Amino acid sequence: MSRCVAFVRGGNDVFLAGQPSHVWRGARAGGATLEEKNTLFGVLLSEDSVTPVRLPPDHPAPRDVRVAYLGDDRWGVVFSQVAPDARISDGAASTWYGEWARGTWAALEEVPLPTTGRLWSFSSSGLVLGEHSLAWAAIVAGAHGGSSVVFFERSSGHWTTQVVTDAPVNEVALTHSEDVGFVLAAHGPEAGAEGTVQRLRVYTREGEWKTRAPIDIGGLDAVRNLSIHSVTEGIRATWLGPGEDTPTVPAAWTAVVEPEAGWHRPTLLDSSAVQVLTLHLERGVFWLLDHRGMDAPKGQLRLLQLLDDRAAMLTAWANPYTGFMAATPTGQNEALLVGPRFDTTNAAPLASLPTRVRLRCP
Repeated sequence: MSRCVAFVRGGNDVFLAGQPSHVWRGARAGGATLEEKNTLFGVLLSEDSVTPVRLPPDHPAPRDVRVAYLGDDRWGVVFSQVAPDARISDGAASTWYGEWARGTWAALEEVPLPTTGRLWSFSSSGLVLGEHSLAWAAIVAGAHGGSSVVFFERSSGHWTTQVVTDAPVNEVALTHSEDVGFVLAAHGPEAGAEGTVQRLRVYTREGEWKTRAPIDIGGLDAVRNLSIHSVTEGIRATWLGPGEDTPTVPAAWTAVVEPEAGWHRPTLLDSSAVQVLTLHLERGVFWLLDHRGMDAPKGQLRLLQLLDDRAAMLTAWANPYTGFMAATPTGQNEALLVGPRFDTTNAAPLASLPTRVRLRCP
């Protein structure tokens, strides 16, 4: 799974949305047949049921879905659509906002996009609920080269946009802090004393967007899987970047930036990983990562926590997924994971596999 898939908890449900989607019939009887493909926007998962969410009327399968829980059994979604033969570099043909409430699409409207470039929806942030508005951010490629980061905000039923930066950017992430409001992070190539490096910058909005001191986090095109979250100390960023001893092998890192004081020293979470997810639970911040290496060539899921500023592995198990996973907290000390599983011995060979992780500490 990747950012084209959303997996968000709200109320008593978890919304899994994105593409592709497959509906199998007869799987429990051992003779499954593929009945529908790409007919669902997603599903709502509860403790004892799975409720399909059909595509919005007159809309084909979406790309790059983002979801936020609005409260009172209402979900806000942003999704893009592209031409059938479009390349990734062509950008989104249109982007839409909708609200799913109590089994129906209660609202559907087109999001106004900048007319000066192409929206790269695949590299956009998640959809984030603020104090009085809903927002997301994306990279917009210029018509004549270059790019910019654009912040989209919906308040009182209307969309507004702001350009955060025109600097080259490879990835963006967004969160909301009670202290400073929306916070955006982005990394991209910049010229350094020893050549081109990837620099991570955090932006806060004080009328206009202002950047804080950057931190070098890797070489050219060597950083991905960026996420940020608001924590007591400030804003915590997590990413995959070059390892200390093996720059060509992606390692998982985390660091805290205080808006007024700057970055703390990054902490190494794992020396060889292909994905890292951050979980905020009652007992603190945890990381779930997909470790790969000579000791786990097929992948090993590891649950980590920082103890005395060092990463401590709490548990590990064989990775059951065929691709990228997603995770969301579902309780004070538990989370739900989901990812694709391809198994030719199963009646339904391709399916989403939910896995519950629960912490039990003495």
